[in-house]
Amino acid sequence: MGCNCGGSARRIIVHESHRPDGTVKRFLTEAEARRDALQHAGHYAQITQVAK
Repeated sequence: MGCNCGGSARRIIVHESHRPDGTVKRFLTEAEARRDALQHAGHYAQITQVAK
């Protein structure tokens, strides 16, 4: 039986709103992050993370 170690990393997408005061808020959906960025004159970023 083969091992179940390595090679099965999952990609996780995190949606962030970067505010002008330096605050970074993370959201589960792109729509929420974009709405927050628009309300606070910030910008939106999509971050891909790898979970092992």
